[in-house]
Amino acid sequence: MPESATVPEPAKVPPGAEEAPAPLSPWRRALRQLVHDRAALVSTALIALLVIMAVAAPLLVKLEGQDPYTYHIGLLNQANGSGPKGILGGMSGAHWFGVEPLTGRDMFALVVYGAQTSLLVGLASTAVSIIIGAVVGTAAAFFGGWLDAVIGRTADVFLAFPGMIFMIALGIVVPQAFPRWLLLVIVIGFFGWPGFARIIRGQALSLVRREFVDAARTLGAGPGHIIFRELMPNLMAPIIVFSAISIPQRIGTEAALSFLGVGVPAPTPDWGRTISDATDWVQTDLMYLLFPGGALFLAVLAFTVLGDSLRDALDPRTRR
Repeated sequence: MPESATVPEPAKVPPGAEEAPAPLSPWRRALRQLVHDRAALVSTALIALLVIMAVAAPLLVKLEGQDPYTYHIGLLNQANGSGPKGILGGMSGAHWFGVEPLTGRDMFALVVYGAQTSLLVGLASTAVSIIIGAVVGTAAAFFGGWLDAVIGRTADVFLAFPGMIFMIALGIVVPQAFPRWLLLVIVIGFFGWPGFARIIRGQALSLVRREFVDAARTLGAGPGHIIFRELMPNLMAPIIVFSAISIPQRIGTEAALSFLGVGVPAPTPDWGRTISDATDWVQTDLMYLLFPGGALFLAVLAFTVLGDSLRDALDPRTRR
């Protein structure tokens, strides 16, 4: 009988010649860097806490047993100009952060509900700027010519225009019946698109001559398909980074307008207006300024740090 055929042994791979692992995608690489970035983790946790505080404001205030609209006149001391009775701004088991001078409203409720206004205006106005800037900037890069020139000159005018003065004027002229938070979202968002459009235009210029765009043109794709299906997905990195960096600016602008008295009107809780009211009592007790000012500071700081971390992770030129 013929000898049975022997199965050859698999060739041994010499040491050090193992197959190299597949390279990570840019998004996975960025995510891995963010996971190992302590500043990004801390800022993300802080932002999550602020969002939870804003969403769960009714529950948190209910746990304290207060609300942001009740005037506790009996807790005010008429002898010192209607300041709260007691030390530390009237802090007690019933009023965790004390009460507001002149009105006696619960300070904890004002801070917690104020997060709703600040985060809503900051996030929504950023979304308005992002949508307008992304579409306008990508269209300017794709079409070029006279459209690019018109968009560029319009952006220059907006960047040179004193937007804060115009926002203050609108806050005075627009009837009080118009929702103030919606007015702030529209005005702040509309004045924020030029800078973002310039960034997106510069990024899109490097993509409009790529092979995948030429292939889409060859297959008969229209401008709308190329802009929204081909270019936009490849611009997500700068869009995300600029969004995170812009949110603290929008929150600060909203607080500044409310501080000046042309933002969200009373009695709607708002960090900027609460800080403005507290400035008259700084000589008496700093506690009135501590909690709303601290909340605004932490929100701006957290979004700023997260934006810097996202920029380092998603931009190869600044990656640490």
